Amino acid sequence: MVTRIGSRLHEEPNIPRPSGPPAGASRRLLIVVGPTAGHVYPALAIADAYQAVCPGVDVRFAGAPDGPAARLLGLRGLRLEPVTSSQLANVGLGARLVAAARVVPGMAQASRLLRAHGSRLVLGLGGYASGAVLLAARALGLRVAIHEANRVAGIANRLLAPF
Repeated sequence: MVTRIGSRLHEEPNIPRPSGPPAGASRRLLIVVGPTAGHVYPALAIADAYQAVCPGVDVRFAGAPDGPAARLLGLRGLRLEPVTSSQLANVGLGARLVAAARVVPGMAQASRLLRAHGSRLVLGLGGYASGAVLLAARALGLRVAIHEANRVAGIANRLLAPF
């Protein structure tokens, strides 16, 4: 009768075990923010927490170029990668049609950005730019997460939740 012991104490001690990701591979996170400070400040807190847990992680930010997001990130020495997008809520029918037409170019932009950065995880914090980036990430087979800081989810997060 053979009994197998599941303890790691009984493994061969001279076999090296990898302690983390392979050499040369680094963790890369892309955080997609909306155009307001309410999207940017939680994103900065998440980035700081992620970097505290995983030193050396490469965190980048993407979003719509309008609004204070680029300026707020710039104050911390960070850059906002622009992604084409338009507002869907509180606008007329014409603006909604324009916004829908911008999703495909935004997805193409986001796909190029994701490939160039080598991101494996994309975190969306809402805002209309999240749509194109998270859909592109999902189409590339990347891991996607959505963060909602409010009690009631915003339109972008509600629409993207099934993906």
